[in-house]
Amino acid sequence: MLTFNLKYNKILPKGKKNMKTIGEIIKENRKNMNLTQVELAKYANVSPKFIVEIENNKKTLQLDKIYDVLNVLDLTLKVVSKKEADN
Repeated sequence: MLTFNLKYNKILPKGKKNMKTIGEIIKENRKNMNLTQVELAKYANVSPKFIVEIENNKKTLQLDKIYDVLNVLDLTLKVVSKKEADN
């Protein structure tokens, strides 16, 4: 499970101390699954450009499409309060 820290616009993988962006995590997991950006886009029913934008941390992404991409990569997203994320 991934925890999204709104304060830092970063993701904190469970059990990890260092934070990563959504794009870094998606790119890392895509590569671990030996998928190209085009293949991931096809499986998630989004455009290849969208995958490029996620991996480059574009700020204006559509959350519903991000969920589609995370689903293909067998990832989930959890949003927590700033207090919880800082602990």
